[in-house]
Amino acid sequence: MEPNTSESLRTDYGDAVQMGELPFEAWCASLSFVLRSSHCLSEVSAVSRLFCEVSGELLSWQGSSVCIGPTDLELAQGHHRFERLVPKWTLCEHVFLNFDGAHAGARRAAARQCLQMIASRCSEVSCVAVRNWFLCEPQGLPVLHGTFPKLRHLELNGCDQISTYSAMVPVFEQHPTLLSLRASFQPRAVAGEDFALAVPRTLMALGFVNFESAETLAILLERCTLEHFWFSANSVFTNGVRLASGLDCLKVVLRSGLQQVRTLALPSDMPEDVCAALVSALCPKVELLCRMRIGSPAFGTGALAGKFEEVQEGGGVVVRRRGTSAGLASNGALWAPYTQGDSDMVTLSPSPNAQAQSKQAWSVEGVGHRGGARQAMQARHSCARAMRDTNRQGFATFAEELAVRAAARQQ
Repeated sequence: MEPNTSESLRTDYGDAVQMGELPFEAWCASLSFVLRSSHCLSEVSAVSRLFCEVSGELLSWQGSSVCIGPTDLELAQGHHRFERLVPKWTLCEHVFLNFDGAHAGARRAAARQCLQMIASRCSEVSCVAVRNWFLCEPQGLPVLHGTFPKLRHLELNGCDQISTYSAMVPVFEQHPTLLSLRASFQPRAVAGEDFALAVPRTLMALGFVNFESAETLAILLERCTLEHFWFSANSVFTNGVRLASGLDCLKVVLRSGLQQVRTLALPSDMPEDVCAALVSALCPKVELLCRMRIGSPAFGTGALAGKFEEVQEGGGVVVRRRGTSAGLASNGALWAPYTQGDSDMVTLSPSPNAQAQSKQAWSVEGVGHRGGARQAMQARHSCARAMRDTNRQGFATFAEELAVRAAARQQ
């Protein structure tokens, strides 16, 4: 006689599990704080048959920050791994895409297909972060033009350098309520008047940019109030500040346009005394200041030392205003529109044990031979015992994990 599944689960996890005492929707809401990637899905599905079923529901991914990694572009049983994930993500809000190695071969087409699939199905997404995609401008920007209607934050990190600032104009036009843009442009490219006039009026964070003139930047600052503004490391725009009366002239042109800036990145060749003078004259509210150059004397030990101090995790290029608790964001930048990115997912590639465990599916689909049901049940108990042995705290740890994720999402 086969053991009762519900009773067996209670026996495996103890009285704390109480599978039948919570509504199905409550389990979905709980898992939405944990489910983020294919790896998370395989781990959660291995806990129990209930978790396997619940994790496939759209509500279990509602409001989630989801991640695609290089392994999700691989083929498995005739399909790319992401093809089984994306249909579950209709209600997710943040998408992190790591397309490392997708510049050639089958992965090249898979990366674009993945983005197109997400764009067509995930209309609730408000934040898109793409990393390590060297075909982002030719293949990614066209997709972004007319998709993601609720897009508020766009981050292109470690991707190919965008050839011209004009390439971003169609993105601005299709997303007039964009709040932040982080991207890297070709060193010789400069933002012209078309870029400045197209920037959404809602924009409050922009980097890394270089402007052709102070007048062009003034046009942009008249359209939006920036709180986070990062010049490109090679920017030559601020060279005029070093000249006699150069800072006074810049102040006249920009007026109070940078008064609300809280994080600022300056060109790498700007001397510290000039950095200090610029911040004092134009950006009195700056809390975090970055200059992408490591040298001697160390940044922040000269003219800035009186009002700023080194940020330990800043690698010698970031200082913060004394008396504040400002620090780097979860993505290592001066600021990010999220508290949890995909950096913690980089090392979570399925281990051989996890892959073997995932093969012990909780459904009995395909089990038709004699004794197949019993073997499937044994596989469930084996998987449950493995999860229990790996984590002695059981659902106490699970509850703690939920609390951390809930707090992060609320922030």
